[in-house]
Amino acid sequence: MGLLKAYFQLGRDGWIIMKLFANNIRWSWIAFCVCGSAFLNASSVLSETVSTTDAEHAVAGWLSTGQSPLGAQMGTHVLRSESYQDDGGQVLFHVIYLEPSGFVLVSPDTRLEPILAFSEGDVFEMTDNNPLFSLVGKDLRARLSATTSSKTAAASTSLQPASVNKWERLLAQASPRAPKGIASVDDLRVASFVGSRWNQKTAWNGSANVACYNYYTPPYAEGTASNYYSGCVATAYAQVMRYFQYPTVGVGVGSYQIYIDGTPTTRTLRGGNGSGGPYNWTNMPLMPWTGLTAAERQDIGAVCYDAGLAAHMSYTAGSSSGYMPPSSLTNIFRFGNVVEGDGDNWGLMNMINANMDARLPTPLSVQRPGGGHLVLCDGYGYNLSTLYHHINMGWGGSYDAWYALPDIDAGPYHYVVLSTVTYNIYTNGRGEIVSGRVLSSNGLPLTNSLVRLTGAGTTNEMLSGANGIYAFTRLTPNADYTITVTNGALRFPQRLVHAGASVAYGNCGNRWGVDLPAVGSTGFVVAGQIERAGQIGVPGVAVCPDGLNCVTTDASGYYVFTVPESWSGTVMYARERYSLASGSRVYAGVSSNLFAENIAARFMIYVDTDAAGANDGSSWANAFTNLQEALTGVGPGTAILAAEGVYTPGSNRWTYFTLPSGVEVYGGFSGIETDLEQRNPALYKTILSGDIGVAGNPADNCYHVVQGADNALLDSLTVCGGYANGASSGQYGGGIYNAGSPNMLVSQCIVTGNYALMYGGGVYYGKVVNSLLAQNRADQYGGGAYRTFMENCLIYSNSALYGGGMFRSTNVNCTLVENSATFGGGAYEGRLINSIAVSNRAATSGPNYYSSDVSYSCAAPLAAGLGNLNADPRFIDSVHANYRLQISSPCIDTGQNAWVQSAQDLDGQPRIWTNRVDLGAYETIVYTLTATAGSHGALNPTGAVRVLAHSDQTFALTPAPYYHAADVVQAGISQGPFDVFVWTNVTADGTLSAVFAANLTTNTGAPQWWLAEYGLTNFEADAGADIDGDGILSGQEYAADTSPTSSDSCLRMEQIWLDGDSWLRWTGGLSVTQYLEWCDGLLDAWLVIATNTPPTAATNALNVPSAPSQGFYRIRTVR
Repeated sequence: MGLLKAYFQLGRDGWIIMKLFANNIRWSWIAFCVCGSAFLNASSVLSETVSTTDAEHAVAGWLSTGQSPLGAQMGTHVLRSESYQDDGGQVLFHVIYLEPSGFVLVSPDTRLEPILAFSEGDVFEMTDNNPLFSLVGKDLRARLSATTSSKTAAASTSLQPASVNKWERLLAQASPRAPKGIASVDDLRVASFVGSRWNQKTAWNGSANVACYNYYTPPYAEGTASNYYSGCVATAYAQVMRYFQYPTVGVGVGSYQIYIDGTPTTRTLRGGNGSGGPYNWTNMPLMPWTGLTAAERQDIGAVCYDAGLAAHMSYTAGSSSGYMPPSSLTNIFRFGNVVEGDGDNWGLMNMINANMDARLPTPLSVQRPGGGHLVLCDGYGYNLSTLYHHINMGWGGSYDAWYALPDIDAGPYHYVVLSTVTYNIYTNGRGEIVSGRVLSSNGLPLTNSLVRLTGAGTTNEMLSGANGIYAFTRLTPNADYTITVTNGALRFPQRLVHAGASVAYGNCGNRWGVDLPAVGSTGFVVAGQIERAGQIGVPGVAVCPDGLNCVTTDASGYYVFTVPESWSGTVMYARERYSLASGSRVYAGVSSNLFAENIAARFMIYVDTDAAGANDGSSWANAFTNLQEALTGVGPGTAILAAEGVYTPGSNRWTYFTLPSGVEVYGGFSGIETDLEQRNPALYKTILSGDIGVAGNPADNCYHVVQGADNALLDSLTVCGGYANGASSGQYGGGIYNAGSPNMLVSQCIVTGNYALMYGGGVYYGKVVNSLLAQNRADQYGGGAYRTFMENCLIYSNSALYGGGMFRSTNVNCTLVENSATFGGGAYEGRLINSIAVSNRAATSGPNYYSSDVSYSCAAPLAAGLGNLNADPRFIDSVHANYRLQISSPCIDTGQNAWVQSAQDLDGQPRIWTNRVDLGAYETIVYTLTATAGSHGALNPTGAVRVLAHSDQTFALTPAPYYHAADVVQAGISQGPFDVFVWTNVTADGTLSAVFAANLTTNTGAPQWWLAEYGLTNFEADAGADIDGDGILSGQEYAADTSPTSSDSCLRMEQIWLDGDSWLRWTGGLSVTQYLEWCDGLLDAWLVIATNTPPTAATNALNVPSAPSQGFYRIRTVR
């Protein structure tokens, strides 16, 4: 399909005339009837797709909110409309031309920001030569691709309603019958400041186009108008140098290679005089549109030409392209500092806006098929709350525009629009930028406020400028700073800020949006920062102190409020879909200002193969079902929680789970958990599999399962089925491929069943801790891992030609067993520290290690390093792959503590249990159970019993004859009777005691042991009989402590008499307690009047002075 354009005009009688043309399509006119009013009801926009009519009305509504948005001098009425469709027929954007001048680019979907860009220009050329066209084309493809996926519906949970709402408001604003719902909100922060509007080829002299920017470009003689374009790169950097009027000295006549129609050649710098001298900056008009002198055109042409040489330009008749490395600016043009960063970096606004605040132009690279454009950003502001940047397109000002770049810092997702950003361009010095605004307590900008920044051994001061903006430049990286403000009687809390370190294509150290708001004049200040990883502030967090008004974090994640003196209360922090390290804080009697109440945050995304909801990742019910989708476009400080199940990366062997920097992926969930710590990977297995083709056939599996990134994390997952038998990088890292990502962390994972043709069957580079690497294979180097740091890992049954377990890797507290290779079964050219390498095999040499540095480890043969052992490590059960250590192992307490980094071992137990770390992946943790047995029985084992953590200990109870085990008391708690008691999963020291009791007859309760003493062993019968004929059953005689086999031995009252006091005499046992009881009548209650404990003779006399003289007496015994 050719390029399709559509012009719309409103005709008479409600007809809209649309004029169509396309490549190889004849002109035609098509008429549409508009019923009723030409204005569309706002509610109809909810259909997502935006028609050209909708776009016109939205622009009309937008224009009615105020004149000259962000200072742009544009028309105030819609003139005509134009739409652009891609080759697939999808409308990417609408162009609305204004009368008398200007145009507006409008998005085609209500889920996107309505007003994408606006310009003072008259014509918008829809060709790739137009840099604005390239920018908006790439941007809208990415935005539409994102919004059409279910993921972006989730990603825009907070953004989508805002865009839809803005569409509705703009359309309502356009309707003559609708109330005006939008006030003019124009917040210009930094106006366009570069000033120049240079082009790439000729200039108009009033009658003809004459050589200017292309004055010295090839292929023709100097000053020939038909010389090739200078190129956008050369023009952009020439404008940067013109803005700084730098360098101030000559550049010399160095030679640089360029290309003319594809042929390489070498040219020398011209400088300002043709011989490398200084440039004549004052002779270069900022807006050279007409009437230029030859000298002016030559001076402009010279700096454009030299910039082209420094960029190694490729000149052709249609366009010229090149790349200006930062080193060219610093080495050739003598700039002090230049940093080039990724355009998809989550610090994009720190890169761009901090430079805007400092009035430093920032080149932006936009790639397109077959080439790209370099443009300059030189201003920003907000219109209707949307952030726009002023883009100098390097096309004579024709396409300069205010553009709504997607703010990738504002949400959890982003997509790539810019290829590179060149920032922090200083003519001298180097370092970071901290910038923001000074604001009143109600958010209005304050100028002429004294802002003081202290840190890194220096103090800097400046006055806030227009719009309250301040910007400190050239700050020492990786340093903490304190910022204070003075403005009359106003009170400002000090602000603490950390400037990072800007790294090429890495993190940006600038901090933008460090606003300094005034607060009330009384009370104490409580302030802090809520940030994700990578110093990404979290806006919109509700901060609610008890009894006080809630506040919300600003764009940088900063919050501040005041409390009365001695205030006590709880502060609650919350934002939907964010997990905060502290959801609340309790304060008691605040007595000072608190300026650093910072909180770390994670953005939460959920994945579950069984989820049946909206599949937008917002909750378990609405989880993504595809992990790959969840990973797309996320940034640092994001935690992805994946429920149990099998996840595959795609259908192409070159697809894999690509982890963005700073993103954490956790497995081991059932799909109902509310916290990371609730995961149970042993029970709920989350598997990342490379088996994307025929099940079980590795030949069509992914080359890698996971590709890592710096500061990314895989936790509690199983990685399997990678088959790296491809070309180039496709033969490295079958399971996890981490080239260039040394800080990628794999924790508590199982990496198994992966293959690589060359390097690292399981893992290629990175850091692996507390994990299992098992049954991975490499044909060449490192079956388990290649060039990987590993700690607390079990490396088991891997194979390779060189280094079955690992190749050129560092192992700290690892256990390498049952690995095999031709050379170095366990390790080849590796480093073993606090490790165990035994039972590995090598066909040629080095079964356990080969050419390796070994210290404080157990391996055979005995290694030459410090602290090594050559002994049986005494695993608990190596036959069943239990490589924990027995209590008697010589590897216990023989490691070197200085190497320990992790707090836990492979079992999740403390890594150092006593004073010295054990060898291998498992720390031997021993608890003491103190076991005691009561009388009449035995307990085995007894005394201080040493038990391995999480193991079971069995205790056998053996009662004495005629006794039984009555109870086991575990840690003070009765467990009931056991003959054999098992203390399961021992996790602490404890006590255990055994209780034994006598066997009793059922009819009388007499114990068997007592009857046996009298030879009565037919226990039940004998206890119920009167063996000695004394009228008392044998079992009853036990209670009386009398003999069951002697009639002379029985309990009887022998004598009662009265002689002043009452006297009583009776016979009975010697060891029981006897109670003398009395009652007045047999139906009355018996009263104890005397106790004899114990009796002293078989015949007992008791003088009871207080005994009643009349009544009934009895003797009761208790045994």
